[in-house]
Amino acid sequence: MKNITKIIMALVIGSTIFGCVDTKKSNLDTLISTEWRLDSVVTEIVGAPLAEESMVTISFSDSTGFSGNGGCNPYFGTFTTEGDDVIAISPKGRAMMMCPNLAFEDSYIAALAVVTKFVAAEDQLVMSNANGDAVLIFVPAEKEENL
Repeated sequence: MKNITKIIMALVIGSTIFGCVDTKKSNLDTLISTEWRLDSVVTEIVGAPLAEESMVTISFSDSTGFSGNGGCNPYFGTFTTEGDDVIAISPKGRAMMMCPNLAFEDSYIAALAVVTKFVAAEDQLVMSNANGDAVLIFVPAEKEENL
């Protein structure tokens, strides 16, 4: 009877330990697995405020490419990472349709190039410059449900 009790206790303790293993995605995995919508910018760094009606997005692929919409024009580029929080973003191109908020879009694309660090959580992506100042803050883009 004592042996059965010991075995049961070992199973309970073992399942508790394995149940507490952190299954949270890494910073990089969260960055790549989420489509992000720009929520706010640090105007003093970016140079232009985000217009409320703008829908600025970015998505990172696992093959070092990214794409998005700057509020009017689609854009794309490449990125590299080092460790789980260092990033270098290189915008490569975008469409050049005339838009009412083109000054912001120009500033946003330029701001992407100065980002050096990121923290991606389930509910927010914060991109910072070399000084550690937050530059761009994103939230997950809402997916439209097909009815």
